[in-house]
Amino acid sequence: MLNLNQRSFFCVALPVILMTLLLLGFWGCSSPGGSPPSSSPSSSTAAPSPSASVPDSSKESAAPPSAEESGDSDSYIQTGLSHMQTNQMEKALEDFDKAVELSPDNQTALMLSAMLSIDLEKNDNALKRLDAIIKSNPDHALAYFMKAQILEKNDDPESAEQNYTLAMEKHAGFLKAVKDQNIPGFDTKFIPILEQTLPEYSEIQINRGLCRSDLEEYDKSLEDINAYIKQNPTSPQGYGVRGIVYVIMEKYPQAIDDFNRNLKKDPQDLMALVSRGMAYQQMGDVQKALADFQQALKLAPDDFRTYASIGYCYFALGDFAQAETNINKAISLATTSEDQQDEEYKNLFLWQYILRGRQGKEAKEDLEKFHKSLTETDPVYTMISVVLDKTSPEEGLNSFTSKSQKKVKEFKSKLYFYLGEEYLIRKDKEKARQCFEKSHETNSTWEWSWVYSGSELDKMK
Repeated sequence: MLNLNQRSFFCVALPVILMTLLLLGFWGCSSPGGSPPSSSPSSSTAAPSPSASVPDSSKESAAPPSAEESGDSDSYIQTGLSHMQTNQMEKALEDFDKAVELSPDNQTALMLSAMLSIDLEKNDNALKRLDAIIKSNPDHALAYFMKAQILEKNDDPESAEQNYTLAMEKHAGFLKAVKDQNIPGFDTKFIPILEQTLPEYSEIQINRGLCRSDLEEYDKSLEDINAYIKQNPTSPQGYGVRGIVYVIMEKYPQAIDDFNRNLKKDPQDLMALVSRGMAYQQMGDVQKALADFQQALKLAPDDFRTYASIGYCYFALGDFAQAETNINKAISLATTSEDQQDEEYKNLFLWQYILRGRQGKEAKEDLEKFHKSLTETDPVYTMISVVLDKTSPEEGLNSFTSKSQKKVKEFKSKLYFYLGEEYLIRKDKEKARQCFEKSHETNSTWEWSWVYSGSELDKMK
């Protein structure tokens, strides 16, 4: 199922590959302190001369000093670029951080450290660097924008919204300064990085719009998104984002209209297909949802989330064997460390347990094993603890904290849903019904809580 909190439309933290290419274009880094690589097309393929294997010591120049020998921030920046060129990103970050240590006001080192920290998911370090940039240059729109995206990821939408707003307010002045190459303390060789990375004003605004939906400020959210659509009427992103907000608001027909608009323009728009499937599922039209997810699977056959979504549909249809097959497939496809840190992936083990239990299979051993692999601070660890009766629901709820009230409600809804399923496995329909009611009341738009609303709950009385 699509994670409504994913920022898949405008992720402008500069990818390392693009960043490296940009940097190499402005500062050669074939070796620390060395010269840029030759641009001659034959330089790397020319056959060596007979004398090439015998160095002429009279013509040999001294090797340039290392960053440690030079002891200045610029040398560490150049060494960091060399490490990036050879894909040694952790070492590159160490170099940039050393450059900051030697010269705390070096804006180039601060920005390079911040960008690479974001890519390596070292968000605390990135925030520290961005705060230093803003302290030196309070008009740095890009730093505010990057900071806002990190704060959203850290479940602090209120602070994120404030930084998006500051980025918008500072945008025009900062853009002019970039074009005039007038960024105090920032090496002019690297100005193109800022120009390439700085989003358009309307792109910042649509990010703020999504952030405001996390704060449940839906009128303001739609105001921002509609402003983006007005500026970019042919862009599918605006309609896709607005459709997601409509789903959150339970305005499903409007959401489907927006997704249909994108699919009419591009029938292979994966985001629109998955999002429309989610809207149909929330409406209770599981067959249409299943059709969209199966079509999405043809476009992205190795996406574990799509298999998970299909599994959820079969669960809603009561076909627990097919649901388990798809959930198992989803687990097997999530092979990268990034996938396995995803909360949806971790939730799949609870689903696997539920579906096996619904079929009368023994499933506790596998869930116990996965539970032990998680840290105690992981929300999924807490939910499994409650399901396995290691922790009371009250203790589980009290252990979860977040600055996002939406996240708190989602956690509570999930916990009661999974606990309700556990009571069903134990044949205790009354306790199950009470848990499902709490799940639905807490967050009716959470992906699965609708399954036990209305008539389904009546069947348990």
